[in-house]
Amino acid sequence: MDFQQWLKDGAVNFSQAIEFFTALRRLGKKAWLIEYEGQGHGVFGKAAIDYSIRQRQFFDHYLMDKPSPVWMTRSVPAARKGIDTGLEYDMETKTPGPGLTNDGKPIIK
Repeated sequence: MDFQQWLKDGAVNFSQAIEFFTALRRLGKKAWLIEYEGQGHGVFGKAAIDYSIRQRQFFDHYLMDKPSPVWMTRSVPAARKGIDTGLEYDMETKTPGPGLTNDGKPIIK
């Protein structure tokens, strides 16, 4: 699951997105939380272009068997935000691994 949450979203509190994302990962689900600063309950400008590219990469990988981008396989650390986009394809890892799991089994049953 790929979902986005805007930090200044007046309709949905950002903490709810973090709770949902964490719950999915604890269940062993593949999930990504894409965070855009300065956006309300929608995405505009450069953030919208970035989001469109990531959505395309996500669906290209899962529906067309294209390589995964780095942001899906290895993430982009917060310290690298704005420096490294992670949009390049990861030729070492074919598909993203499971969520937060213990020996391949979900933490929460």
